[in-house]
Amino acid sequence: MKPTPPALLTMMKVIGSQSVLPVHDDVPARRPAEFIQVSLTGGTEDRTGVLATPTFTIAVYALDQGRAEMLAGLVLALVKSSQYRVVGQVQVRGWQTTALPAPSPDPRVADRRRWTFTGSLGMSNVRH
Repeated sequence: MKPTPPALLTMMKVIGSQSVLPVHDDVPARRPAEFIQVSLTGGTEDRTGVLATPTFTIAVYALDQGRAEMLAGLVLALVKSSQYRVVGQVQVRGWQTTALPAPSPDPRVADRRRWTFTGSLGMSNVRH
């Protein structure tokens, strides 16, 4: 049996392949004006281990609230439009939004505004 797909890496590819903003798994030390941070926060898998449904928190940072809100909405739309595609060796399945974009100040990054949203994306290994 194959292990479940690498969830964080896959989500970063899903977003990074369609976004003009840099995508990171942590806040970069040298921060661009705008960027996306993807965090894996849990999830589930089916009893066979073939289908995983990891849960993500996706944060969008920008210089002002309005821009951060707009970008977060665009990134959410991008994730939803990526459903049911193959990304590398991973079959991406359905997206389920848990929490819509909302302001979420980051005390570590006082010079940027952060908006976050959460949700789960089904993933499985592509069979050849």
